[in-house]
Amino acid sequence: MDIIRRIAVAVVCLLMAVGSLEAKRPFVRVNGFEVSKHVTSIEMEGNMMSLRWNDNTVMRGRLADVMINLACRDCVDEARILSVSGVQTSKMRVEGLALGSTYSLYDLMGNCLATRTVDSPILSVDIGHLTTGIYLLKCQSLVMKFVKG
Repeated sequence: MDIIRRIAVAVVCLLMAVGSLEAKRPFVRVNGFEVSKHVTSIEMEGNMMSLRWNDNTVMRGRLADVMINLACRDCVDEARILSVSGVQTSKMRVEGLALGSTYSLYDLMGNCLATRTVDSPILSVDIGHLTTGIYLLKCQSLVMKFVKG
């Protein structure tokens, strides 16, 4: 399993380095604001994987592993990993997800908390029941990190 994961990460790294696929994809907006923070590369440092973001920050550890695993689960060649700025409260309005697709909410450990269908171009995601913390929204090959306050 570890070998498959490393191969998947290598493919994602290559595809992210090849070109600006991100620029050709539809924008994702949360509460009317474009989600512009995205992963530019996935790197291996010894046995630890890290995510390098477009603002030159680096994320390592359990959260990075969970995000990589979720993003690479379905469509490795189309993986997108994003981060929402600011603290979210009771609802998030999300635009840019494919109608009819399924989205899921995950905790930091990668446990699925809820699954729903994208039934509107502007999706209202109820997060009021979640405790304060960091969560992930996954829809197809997109994984988006957000903070619930």
